[in-house]
Amino acid sequence: MPTITKITTQKKRKDRYNIFIDKKYAFSVDEDVLVKYKLAKGLTLEANAIIELLEAESLQQSYVTAIHYLSYRQRSEMEIKRHLLKKEIEPDHVDIVMNRLDKENLLDDLAFAESFVRERIRQKKKGPKMIIQELMEKGVSKSNINEAIKIMTFADQYETAFQFAQKRADRPKKESKEKQKQQIRAALMQRGFETEVINEVMLNINMAVDEEAEQEAIKHHGEKMYRRYSKKFSGYELRQKLMTALYTRGFKKEQINEFIDKILNNEE
Repeated sequence: MPTITKITTQKKRKDRYNIFIDKKYAFSVDEDVLVKYKLAKGLTLEANAIIELLEAESLQQSYVTAIHYLSYRQRSEMEIKRHLLKKEIEPDHVDIVMNRLDKENLLDDLAFAESFVRERIRQKKKGPKMIIQELMEKGVSKSNINEAIKIMTFADQYETAFQFAQKRADRPKKESKEKQKQQIRAALMQRGFETEVINEVMLNINMAVDEEAEQEAIKHHGEKMYRRYSKKFSGYELRQKLMTALYTRGFKKEQINEFIDKILNNEE
């Protein structure tokens, strides 16, 4: 009958052991499997016992894969399942591993969601709507998400949104003041901030008008529009086309008329 004749510790993995049967290397096992099955030199193994050992070792490695994945940061239950399946672990083993993790209190989607929200607050990049969407994609239940998102207060949102908006407002741009406001508001919406927060931010950010920058902006867009429309239109029609194009970009009527008068007079 097959007999274990030697057991050695692997050089690079001290928690894994090489099993030799009848003086020949047979397989390796995790320390947990070694202890559970009381493997020792002189132990005889029937064929079905070896099959059971190999199955236990495979399952243990599936568990180790999950633990390794969890070692970097907290994960949602769905994230762990997806990771194990991506590693081509058998679905039956995935279920067993998930049950074991649950019994060991290593699965807690509410704690994960709360930690996730706190991290997003710390990063100061996203609003609650986007964070909620991210948690949904990670398979967290609606009830856990609703509970976790409460951590993000109005003050947290406002601070993050204001910092982002002010940076955008301070950035040099070839746009009108009104166009910049529209772009900042749209960007805050895309980042998932609530309307109430956005409105408060837009009231408080510093959008000081730089007359020289405004003139450069209308000159930049106006000349671009003029090159486009002057090929097809002239006179009154050209003026109307330019006025509409510049108005939609947030420039004031007085600025537009001044620019158009100047560029059309240069034609003559």
